[in-house]
Amino acid sequence: MGRASGKVLIGGLNFEVNSFTPGTTGIEVFRAKLYEVGTEMFGDKLAPDEVTAALDVFRDTDFELVPLVRTHGGAGSLMRHDAYLEMKSEFMDALRGELGGCCAVYLTMHGAMATDQLDDPEGDFLTGVREIVGEALPVVASYDMHAVFTDAMAEATDASTGFRTCPHVDFYETGHRAATILLRLLTEPTLRLHTHHEKLALATTAEVHDTNTSPMKDFYARALELEQLPGVVAVDLYANQPWIDVPDAGWSILVVTEDLPELGSTIAAELRSLICARREELRVEKFSPEVALAMAAKAEAGPVYLINGSDSPSAGSTGDCVDLLSEILRQKWSGSALLSVTDSTVVDAAIAAGVGGTFTSKVGGTLSPRFFSPTEAEFTVVSLHPGDYDYIVPAMPSSTGPIAVLRVLDGVKVIATTRKASMVDDTMFTHVELDPNDFEVVQIKSAGGYASYFGIHGELVVPLDTPGPADSKLERLPFQHVRRPLWPLDADAPC
Repeated sequence: MGRASGKVLIGGLNFEVNSFTPGTTGIEVFRAKLYEVGTEMFGDKLAPDEVTAALDVFRDTDFELVPLVRTHGGAGSLMRHDAYLEMKSEFMDALRGELGGCCAVYLTMHGAMATDQLDDPEGDFLTGVREIVGEALPVVASYDMHAVFTDAMAEATDASTGFRTCPHVDFYETGHRAATILLRLLTEPTLRLHTHHEKLALATTAEVHDTNTSPMKDFYARALELEQLPGVVAVDLYANQPWIDVPDAGWSILVVTEDLPELGSTIAAELRSLICARREELRVEKFSPEVALAMAAKAEAGPVYLINGSDSPSAGSTGDCVDLLSEILRQKWSGSALLSVTDSTVVDAAIAAGVGGTFTSKVGGTLSPRFFSPTEAEFTVVSLHPGDYDYIVPAMPSSTGPIAVLRVLDGVKVIATTRKASMVDDTMFTHVELDPNDFEVVQIKSAGGYASYFGIHGELVVPLDTPGPADSKLERLPFQHVRRPLWPLDADAPC
């Protein structure tokens, strides 16, 4: 029987693991980025998100949306298991405390967590929620499109849906869709849903996940067409966080229907065929720093963006690759360039030298020494800045710590941050009062998410071929736990 009123509980844990980034991530990272408890979740937002959407969906109903706990730690190394258990325990305690009158649960998740002891924290977390609320209450979850979706996640929920954009800009739309599905489950007494989940033996770098360009644009367009069929509730493609080394790594197709399992299977089969037939298009050509600089020098207009995706902080890397800087120094590059690096020691040295001061120091290559090596340069301090600014994508506070703008050679500036800075949008540049358009070459440390925000494609973009925790050449990374065969690690893997 449908319900007319009751409490709908909302919350979730969010983090994206890069298995090749050294160290582990503790709970302090989450507290520095986003850690909302209770009504803090309903406070002012930097931009509309899933919670905003759920509030809108339930606003004119007799259901009460009740906030529990919501965290987001960004992206980085494996979570410490004790951090996961602490957040899980806090959430479950809050859930138990609101069970009286509870009629449903909406969980906003990322889907690509892993701890130093657990491969599928989301599956474990969702199973724990289900055990507390029982089988009768509907549970719906939403995810990032880079979720590593598992059977345990599907089995613990009545329905799931995820982002359909990369760069991710549909936070609100995804939350609205998830909350609407949940409202249907509450108000339509006869509605029963079925989730069909298929894994593909396919892992692809985020640089080819841009849903504004083919082939991803075509995959999602067809998925959305199929979603319009009678009896279909949601059709989602999860392109997998490519740099996570867990057994369930790989793309997923998820089809939620009105209890029509054969239809779900048919839709998934069509999408599988479409994706697998075009998997060779899911590669990216890259160029060494030396070749990339030569290409930039020939460009008729600028700036030329050199994309250092293998060191993308938003993909979990550390931000301390200096291969491009090393090549610029080797060549004594005569043009102008804007680069960045994570190096707290260099920032400290800049603060000690003061604006206008000079110092010589090694830079970079300390946080991910397996992939990166330092270089040495003489720096002049151009400006110093605090690290307190807000990202636009995703809308959350930065946690970079103090920042120094340094000059090397005549026209090359380096933004040095104490902690890594996401570069999906231009907020780091604007915060330090630098305009990329004033430079011939701009380094962007982002594995694909930058393209739509900056509006740059084609000849103005040169992807750099450098090693790193977010290397697009997945074959070069030391995977140990993924289920094989998996393309492209195994060239002949069946899809």
